Amino acid sequence: MLETFNNIITGGLFLVSVYSIVRLTLYVVVSNYSASQPTRRRYIRYPKLTVVIPAHNEEIGIERTLRSVLAAEYPRNRLQVIVADDGSTDSTSEIVQEFIRKYRGSARVEMRSAPNRGKAEALNQAIKKRATGELIMVLDADSTIDHKCLKNSARYFLDKSIVATASNVRIVGNGTIIGLAQKYEYLISHHMKRTHTVLGMEYIIGGVGSTFRRKVLDEVNYYDSDTMTEDIDLTLKIITKGTNNRVVFAADSIAYTEPVQTYRSLVRQRFRWRYGRMQTFWKNRKMFFNTDKRYSKLLTWYLMPTTLLCEILIVVEPLVVLGMAWYSVATNNYLPLISIMVMYIILAIVSIWAGNDRTITNHERWKLTLYSPAVFLLIYGMVTIEYITAFQSIIRWKNIPNSLSKNHTTWVSPERATH
Repeated sequence: MLETFNNIITGGLFLVSVYSIVRLTLYVVVSNYSASQPTRRRYIRYPKLTVVIPAHNEEIGIERTLRSVLAAEYPRNRLQVIVADDGSTDSTSEIVQEFIRKYRGSARVEMRSAPNRGKAEALNQAIKKRATGELIMVLDADSTIDHKCLKNSARYFLDKSIVATASNVRIVGNGTIIGLAQKYEYLISHHMKRTHTVLGMEYIIGGVGSTFRRKVLDEVNYYDSDTMTEDIDLTLKIITKGTNNRVVFAADSIAYTEPVQTYRSLVRQRFRWRYGRMQTFWKNRKMFFNTDKRYSKLLTWYLMPTTLLCEILIVVEPLVVLGMAWYSVATNNYLPLISIMVMYIILAIVSIWAGNDRTITNHERWKLTLYSPAVFLLIYGMVTIEYITAFQSIIRWKNIPNSLSKNHTTWVSPERATH
């Protein structure tokens, strides 16, 4: 009996390991190939660009965000900045008004204030009633952008088939373990997004520095407010709308955001992301295994189904990890555990050094490389949050159809750093 059990565990671990290694190897190879390609420096006519910043009680970071936008390389006469203040009860409005007075005449910055109706509605009204740009960038009020972000983002839209781009989001270090864990997580996950673009299966244009053609936003009727992840929902609406609608990862369009400050806040954030994605998948369930030529088959036949499967299987992963640990101790064979640790370390180092990215200094690269032996523990600390939020989401699975009939208009502002 024990021998049979050992064989089952060994076989299961072997299959899981082979799949993981093949998948990660493919991602690393494709992502590194994409990163190694020279950046195309093509002429750009600088289309009119509107940056919309949704804000609800963002007094701590809103001025820093605005300063980063005005410091970006983009012709001032082609740039419009709108703060969509959604019923803030702190001093956000006063700070923005003072900023506008200070830069009046030298930059087109304006604010649209309205009663609190939620992020999606705040964005919709600002875009519909105020935005004049051919391109619309959405930037969270706790984030900043690199000085070349606007110019680099606009360059992608020289390709007429591209209708939306996701920025390369970096975590700003705050000297904490939880901040370092998020820094590695974002660095690795965004490096791997290159593969999704190369293989034509990108489906998440996130909220930090996401850029869209105004025309396509009009066509899909802007953001919906019935899911917790309005950005994923909007991306799938865009993909569904047209055969030639390409959404891509803009690797050289760098944006920066704060790490979540506490473990409890991180759990709340990741639950919102996970449950919101499940809501969005339910809304777009007809895309799964769909043969319509408007969809990438890798997206509808591979990425979306395997993502949903992982959402379900992650609840048993703790048992697999415990079984692996027990197996290693019982057989005195620690190779599987060591192999996984080494794989994560290699993945971290590859993500740190890949490509011609000049937004990371060599000093920072060496510093992150020095910390990389601890990356397994850091990443697995984040994985425990995935366990918790997976259980929370699956428990609420039956509520998803009903939840879509309601409008989720409540802002959940994360804790901000005080600097």
